Amino acid sequence: MPKKTVRDAVVEAMRKVGLPLTAKEAYEIIIEFDYYRFNAERPENIVKSEIRRHCEGVDFPTSKPNKVFKLLKDGKYWINGLSVPGATQAENRNEESLRKESSEIKDTVDDLKGIHQKHTIAFRNAILEQLRQIEPETFERFSRGLLETYGFVNMEVTKRGRDGGIDGFSNLKVGITHLNVAFQCKR
Repeated sequence: MPKKTVRDAVVEAMRKVGLPLTAKEAYEIIIEFDYYRFNAERPENIVKSEIRRHCEGVDFPTSKPNKVFKLLKDGKYWINGLSVPGATQAENRNEESLRKESSEIKDTVDDLKGIHQKHTIAFRNAILEQLRQIEPETFERFSRGLLETYGFVNMEVTKRGRDGGIDGFSNLKVGITHLNVAFQCKR
């Protein structure tokens, strides 16, 4: 028999009781029926974390793509895809409608993120093209303003000519100190 995961134990606890549960209630059922043996200091937190990582509508970097649970209005969790016990047919249909709506909103947000990414790339390319078209002296002045915006102080721009490629000198505050820096402006 394959080893059971915490997620599997939570599902088994919910099926055993036949009701939605809080993370704490799920943990208590898991312990009572020995569905999983924890080797942790705070096993209740592990149960809550696993439920949330696999919960529909809860998206953060460590979320799992397979959504096993859903969060109900009363703050309890239930098995995703199953009708909520004790709820009327209308409430279950409403829950299904909300889930569909949530999925459509997520798709719209994903579409907007894609559009934003394309816009950002096009914007960056347009700025780079404009920078390539300006005169070298104008580019150096632009660069000076940009460096000042980023915190460079006491800036001194060298004269054009035999400067060894160095276009200027400045100080940059890093932490509690100022670094002496030399800069070069290249298009």
